[in-house]
Amino acid sequence: MQEGKYLAAIYADPNHRSCPIEQTFRIVGRRWTVLILRELFFGANRFVQIERGVGRINPKVLSNRLRELEDSEIVQRRVSPGRPVQIEYSLTEKGRNLLPLLYSAAKYSLGNCPDVVFKDAKPHTPEEILRKMSLGSASPSTRGRPQAGT
Repeated sequence: MQEGKYLAAIYADPNHRSCPIEQTFRIVGRRWTVLILRELFFGANRFVQIERGVGRINPKVLSNRLRELEDSEIVQRRVSPGRPVQIEYSLTEKGRNLLPLLYSAAKYSLGNCPDVVFKDAKPHTPEEILRKMSLGSASPSTRGRPQAGT
């Protein structure tokens, strides 16, 4: 596996200071953060849209997570002047660069945690799911997404 060689090289590099895997999970590993990122990837850009998509999150926690993501330069917060003031959130380039990581995590769960992910408890591939979606009427972005804890 090429990935193993890359990881070994990173840890052998004399310039290496801390674990890059741990650093990534410090950013995305807090409760609710991955679900917030998912909603932003799916196009939610207002607080209430993100809150609705994530489900059962305390508004104060959502506000704190969005601020943390903004401090990490993963999310950009834009305030539009006027009445009422409108606040929109979007992913920065650094945030969009997380998509392959989230895809890999999803793909892992599709194959290795099917009893939690799927009602039929059978493993599925992303290609299989897309094939099923193309036969149905809804696109992947319009299908209902499970919320935390469901």
